[in-house]
Amino acid sequence: MPKALVVYYSLEGNTRFIAENIAAEIGADIFELKTKKQLPGGFLKYIIGGFQAVSKKTPEILPIEKKLEDYEMVFIGTPVWAGKYAPAVRTFIKTFNLEGKNVAIFCCHGDSKERALSLPASDLGKCKIAGRIDFQQPLDHGKDAAAKEVRQWAKKMV
Repeated sequence: MPKALVVYYSLEGNTRFIAENIAAEIGADIFELKTKKQLPGGFLKYIIGGFQAVSKKTPEILPIEKKLEDYEMVFIGTPVWAGKYAPAVRTFIKTFNLEGKNVAIFCCHGDSKERALSLPASDLGKCKIAGRIDFQQPLDHGKDAAAKEVRQWAKKMV
């Protein structure tokens, strides 16, 4: 099994839940992306986060404590905001070279599947997209079913 890393950003815990299930199933290392400046609480987080996503902002993130060159497979997880992936994930993708890596993308959303899987391959550079999967707010819509589905998917990816 290739050495794998699960990198994710989670605001409300849905993406974290999926990331933890992937890591547990395949024995991958896991790293949560965190921005230096946190979003405010309440409804404002949706307005500011959505604006950042639509305007393709790249907020500063805290240092990554893993070396990407040590991994053959990278799982990237993001919530979907206004039909886009989270700004912290954009920063990660722009900062770290994924060339030659196998990349699997997972996302959590409250919107339609078509918009949720919109992370374009062109943003990822010269990597191989191994697969994509999405979940509609798994903490609210069937945790057990989502865990089972993502664990099966993760095994297929490696």
